[in-house]
Amino acid sequence: MDQILKLHKPNVLVIDEDATMQGVMTDLLGEQMSIQFAKNYAEALKFFEETDLIISETNIRDMDVIEMIKKIKHQKPNVFIVIITSRRDMHLAVEVMRHGAIDYILKPFSIDEIANLVEKYLFFAVNKQSDYDLLDIIAEESRTFILPTNIHVVSPFVYEFIEMIKRFQGISKNDIFSIRLVIYEMLINAIEHGNLELNYETKKNLLNTGINYIEYLDSLSQIAPYKDRRVEISYHYCRDNISFKIKDEGRGFDVKKFENRDIKNDLLALHGRGIIISKFNMDEMTYNESGNEVLLKKRI
Repeated sequence: MDQILKLHKPNVLVIDEDATMQGVMTDLLGEQMSIQFAKNYAEALKFFEETDLIISETNIRDMDVIEMIKKIKHQKPNVFIVIITSRRDMHLAVEVMRHGAIDYILKPFSIDEIANLVEKYLFFAVNKQSDYDLLDIIAEESRTFILPTNIHVVSPFVYEFIEMIKRFQGISKNDIFSIRLVIYEMLINAIEHGNLELNYETKKNLLNTGINYIEYLDSLSQIAPYKDRRVEISYHYCRDNISFKIKDEGRGFDVKKFENRDIKNDLLALHGRGIIISKFNMDEMTYNESGNEVLLKKRI
């Protein structure tokens, strides 16, 4: 580790308006890291480009800490973020790590805790350039995920899923927007119309009654046979395209009913909206015969 440190001192950004904290961090990390300080998010922006590790207090005057993490990860997905706080709030701890922080440390912290932080993450920060080089030479990658029949997992999953997709060469911001929209819509379809077997007419009638539709989906997903069903989603990346396969455990539907619909006129319609959006945003879209598995392909 000492030999590595001689070659490169990781750049650390501490976001905290407390001058005492700045002094403490300098004393603890100054020999091993190059440290910059910022009092808030706006001030921190000018340091992001060269930063390997961000250590931030939760109480940032100009931004909610969760929103700050989202913005940082959007701007620089591979940066490490550690949150330090005096708030003993388990919900907050879960949320900051779910949105991209790699650790959560309570004040007052000990020297050992900071030493462990350095030991745990310094090696990765030092070798960050190797990570970028590795991403540049990926020729092919596939992953598969299994989701429960739970409408509430879709948004957080899609967020993390898109963070993975962003890594690949050749995928533009427009591609990311299209992929995010399609994956969200098709996962909702797989849960709502696939595993929970709610057809479009039933959904329309339920909405017309004024029922809390999300609560209805939650209650339905707790009973047999729906509660044990899963949604499988996978991606396969290669240099000229990325494809996605989504499969539910429902009965499927008559795919032919939707094959010849007018995309422009039907785009905002409730009936088949996810399928229409996918046709509009993907280069290829193919269902299996029973209609419970879809293959989507995007050229890049």
